[in-house]
Amino acid sequence: MNKHYRALELDKILEMVAQEASSADGAELARKVEPVHTAAEAQWLLQETDAAFVLMAKYGAPSFYGMKNVVNPLRRAQAGGGLGLKELLDIGATLRTIRGLTQWWGESEGGKT
Repeated sequence: MNKHYRALELDKILEMVAQEASSADGAELARKVEPVHTAAEAQWLLQETDAAFVLMAKYGAPSFYGMKNVVNPLRRAQAGGGLGLKELLDIGATLRTIRGLTQWWGESEGGKT
């Protein structure tokens, strides 16, 4: 992070955003956010944010609660390895979250995305 970002305390702001994330992976991505440098990029991101806000205002916000990173357990299972109870529960929670997101997406399909 360059000295100008530190002067603006961007690292502290991103840490506050990361604390609001519903998954560890999301928090890590939030910490890596970098400012854009052109007006066109900023305008495009503002349009994306507005579209997301409109969808959430119309259909409610989708829940990401229960989402876990299950890549490693799934790879191990695909290779024929066994999974523990915690890993199975994490996979189940992730699948339930995905089902809820799919239902939300189906309800909001007509909106601008």
